[in-house]
Amino acid sequence: MAVSRHIRMGAVLGVVLVNLSVAGCGRRGKLEPAPDPNAPVRSDVTKQGVHRRAKNPPILPPHDSFILDPLL
Repeated sequence: MAVSRHIRMGAVLGVVLVNLSVAGCGRRGKLEPAPDPNAPVRSDVTKQGVHRRAKNPPILPPHDSFILDPLL
């Protein structure tokens, strides 16, 4: 069954427009530069009395078994 040239071009144009619109979603502007590996370590920040967040409790695995555990 032959597909009309206009239908095929419309489908290709639709795919291109969808791809371009999805590609536009994201962060605008330049990306952040990678940190300099030769930069000096800033240990003075912790000595100035900067408030630290309390550590989160460790994540523990559940004690009851999961239905898919026998597959492992």
